[in-house]
Amino acid sequence: MKKSQCWQLVEYFRAGGSLTVAESLHKFGIYALSQRCGEVNAHPNIYGIEIESETVSVNGKHFSRYFEKVKKELFE
Repeated sequence: MKKSQCWQLVEYFRAGGSLTVAESLHKFGIYALSQRCGEVNAHPNIYGIEIESETVSVNGKHFSRYFEKVKKELFE
């Protein structure tokens, strides 16, 4: 059985990965990355992680990069 797009993202982020929309389209065929990340964040009891994003600028172009939110208590 094929994994859902949300579960594919969760596994990728848990392994330490980060993605832009272009990367998620290439790696997983996911175009609506922000929506899938929103679905994961809406159900933390199911997926067990929280995803956050940051705005990145390259050559004057701005885009978002998504990654797993690291809990601060891990470093205290």
